[in-house]
Amino acid sequence: MRKTVLFFCAIFYLCVSLSAQTPKTAAALYEDAKSFSNKRFAEFERRKLPFNDKQYETVLKEQSELAAKYAAQLAARNNLAGADFYYLAELHRLGEKYEEAVAAYRAFLATNPARTAPFTAAARMMLVALNLRLKHSEDAEIAFAEFVQAHPNAPRAELALVIAARFFDNGDFPKALSYSRTSFQASENEMEKGLQEAVGTLFGSGFLIAQTQAALKLPDEAVKTFLGLRQRAFDQYQALYYVEAASRLADYLLETNRKPEAVKYLEETLNALPKRFTQPQTQTVALKQLKRKIFQARLQDEPAPELEIAAWLGREPATLKDLQGRVVLLDFWATWCGPCIAAFPHLTEWHKKYETQGLTIIGVTHYYGEGDGAELTPEAELEFVKTFKSRHRLPYGLAVADNENTHRAYYVTNLPMAVLLDRAGRIRFTQVGTGPAAAKELAEQIEKLLAEK
Repeated sequence: MRKTVLFFCAIFYLCVSLSAQTPKTAAALYEDAKSFSNKRFAEFERRKLPFNDKQYETVLKEQSELAAKYAAQLAARNNLAGADFYYLAELHRLGEKYEEAVAAYRAFLATNPARTAPFTAAARMMLVALNLRLKHSEDAEIAFAEFVQAHPNAPRAELALVIAARFFDNGDFPKALSYSRTSFQASENEMEKGLQEAVGTLFGSGFLIAQTQAALKLPDEAVKTFLGLRQRAFDQYQALYYVEAASRLADYLLETNRKPEAVKYLEETLNALPKRFTQPQTQTVALKQLKRKIFQARLQDEPAPELEIAAWLGREPATLKDLQGRVVLLDFWATWCGPCIAAFPHLTEWHKKYETQGLTIIGVTHYYGEGDGAELTPEAELEFVKTFKSRHRLPYGLAVADNENTHRAYYVTNLPMAVLLDRAGRIRFTQVGTGPAAAKELAEQIEKLLAEK
């Protein structure tokens, strides 16, 4: 009996040992790496641990390192075939080894047995995206052509728009125009097939067409495109795109010193909106955006309204008249506003980079009666803002108002909002919201005004 037990124990441990030595499949390695960040975030949530941006970046870095490790293990095997190359490519992509990912996707497409067919479209799409990331524009175009030829019925509008945007960023406007038109036409085809998500791509590509026409110094065509998009949104009951088309048209006209036309088109849009879009919530949001845009358009190139400030932090009190001769960036913000906080690194960078060139940044807020969710008196809130400024290491001055007059004067209805003044104290640029694209645009406007005499 004892020998029998020992025999089965030996068999059991042998099986466990063999199981432990069996390497994971390519798919399993990829799933492990792919799910790593979600598991870590779930762990933070489950254990009620504090979480911040630095920890988020650390987790993503750990995921990237794990994917690179798995990719190296997988690449060392000599029996890869079919979908193994696809998973290898995905691991390289997660590990931010983009050249290696491109090679692996190519190896996968070269084998392409029937059982891996579901991945072929995704592989070709990733070849486009990664070649663009690597700035291999010609290879990206070849990959897009291969995708279209191999998958004639697959949606392609969004992919074409990505290519168009990259060419635009690189300053190749003729190709940007060509691909954005391809995206626009593909979006129309996809909408006819019932793919409603193509609506966003259609307007995105349409806006890029107009933007590219403007860059190519084709003002009449750009205006015509914007107006066509506005009409299309009106006809298709797309209220927010209707407002966005009018707003983008106004921005372009303001940039080209055609303020009366900008105001005219905005007022025309405002008057037509309630008759067409009757859903109360949609109407309220759209009207609010349009009214703000009209007010800001009317203020464009006008002297900036003076600030009414109760307390200054980090700088001496000043009026806008005192600051004439410098470019001034008014950043309207609040301590409870997440997007406002997300903009702090850009504002800090611009202060350090441009202050000696003539830029003054003022963070404008007012008493809200609370801080970190607790009710505060004005005196206590001011101390809270001082601590907040120190915590976020804001090197520029803050201005705290005890009423909303300044916010009303600038028609601040959403935060954050940036208002840029030229050296003569006139409003030259207004922007609501934040993000990489918004920061890039605002930095370009700052440099433009600093360069003016």
